[in-house]
Amino acid sequence: MQNPTTTTLGYALFATRWLQAPLYFGLVAAQGVYVYKFFKELWTLILMCVSGHATETYVMLAVLKLVDVVMIANLLIMVIVGGYETFVSRIGLQGHRDQPEWLSHVNSNVLKVKLATAVVGISSVHLLQMFVDVHHTSHHALLWGTVIHMAFIASAAILAYMSGPMVAHTDRAHADRSPAPPAHAAHPREHEREDRQQEKPDPEAPAATPALPRQTDPDADAEARIRAAGFPARKLLEDFDEQHPRGFDREAVARLGKADFVTARRNVVFVGPTGTGKTHLAVALGVRAC
Repeated sequence: MQNPTTTTLGYALFATRWLQAPLYFGLVAAQGVYVYKFFKELWTLILMCVSGHATETYVMLAVLKLVDVVMIANLLIMVIVGGYETFVSRIGLQGHRDQPEWLSHVNSNVLKVKLATAVVGISSVHLLQMFVDVHHTSHHALLWGTVIHMAFIASAAILAYMSGPMVAHTDRAHADRSPAPPAHAAHPREHEREDRQQEKPDPEAPAATPALPRQTDPDADAEARIRAAGFPARKLLEDFDEQHPRGFDREAVARLGKADFVTARRNVVFVGPTGTGKTHLAVALGVRAC
C-alpha cells in the first residue's frame, strides 16, 4: 500500500511540469519573429531584383537565408509540439487529418534525434552560405565552420545510435511493470457474420467524430509480416463502418491504431455481442502493427 504523503508529494512534483507551458508559448512568439524576418528578407530580395541591383551571388545568398529562416522555424515547431507532448501534456490530435506522422511515436529520444538532424541541416545551410560567398570569407572562418559542422554530424550520429538501445530498455521496463492481461481469441468465422451485418447501419449510431488516421501502403517487409500472420482476411481500420455499432469510441480506436500496445507488450481485448465488428477491429489492428 502506498504512503498517502509520498503519493501526494509525487503528484505535486508531477504537476510542476505545467511550469514549462509558458516557455513553449514564448517559443510561439519567437516563431512569429521569424515569420516577420522571413517576409522582410523576401521583400528586400524582390526590391533588389526589380531594381536590377541583385547579382547572382546575392540572390543565392538571399534564398539560402530564407531557407535558413524556414529551417529554424521548423526546428521551433518540433520543439514546441514535440516538447509539449513529451514533457507537459498530451495534445489531443488523434484522428486529425493534419496530425504530424512523427507525433504518433514522439518521445524524448526521438525528439533529440530529430532536433539534432534539424541542427545539422541548419549548419549545412550556413556552411553553404560561406562557400557561396567564399571571396568574402576568411580561411579561418571556413575551417572552423567545417569543423563545427562535422561535430554536429558526429553528435547526431551518436544520438541516433544511442536512441535504439534506450528505446528498447524503456520498452522492457514498461513490460516488466505492466503484466499483460489474458487474450481472448475470436472465432475465425466471426468476420463473415460481421461483414454481412455491417451492411445494415444502426439507426442509433453516434454522431460523426474525427476521422481515424489513414494507414499508409505497406512495404515489402510489412507485406511479408502480414502474410506470415495468417489473418483470416485483410481488414483496415479506415474501412470499418463506425455507423454500425451503437456505441463506438473512435478516440480509443485511434489510440490503439498507433500500436503502442505492441511496444508495451500489452494485449487488446474486444468484448461484445456477435456482429459488432470485433474481428474486423482485431484484424485491422494486427495489420496496422505489421
